[in-house]
Amino acid sequence: MAELDTIMDTLYALPYDAQREVARRLLCRHLDLLTRTGSEIDPIREYSARERWRQYIDLLRSVTGEDITSRSRRRPVLEARWCAFMQMRRDGYSWKEMERATGWDHSTLMSAARRVNDALDYPKMYPDFTRVWTRMQKRLAV
Repeated sequence: MAELDTIMDTLYALPYDAQREVARRLLCRHLDLLTRTGSEIDPIREYSARERWRQYIDLLRSVTGEDITSRSRRRPVLEARWCAFMQMRRDGYSWKEMERATGWDHSTLMSAARRVNDALDYPKMYPDFTRVWTRMQKRLAV
């Protein structure tokens, strides 16, 4: 427990932006995997990135009615697509895996992740996105 206190004190001493970066990196690396036993199967990673992408296409089509695979730049399509990209990243897929599965360039995926983080940090500024993200998360929890 003393090690955890030391880690937390070190984190709290960092500037806010550095704290966010550490939290983002921990999320990407799935720190929770350290607490699992070797016999447990990670339910997220049992699917290939391509299968997961197809699941998110269907899920977001039912949530928004939009086809996120189209190259449209309409805001509802973009935001739904960003939700899928970010959820895949949170599921632990690498940029390369996501690039192969979705057909979008890694720079587009990274830009979407930054935009999603901004929208989640300031939900009142992005109410439409927040609504889609929340509905997607509720459907994933079921």
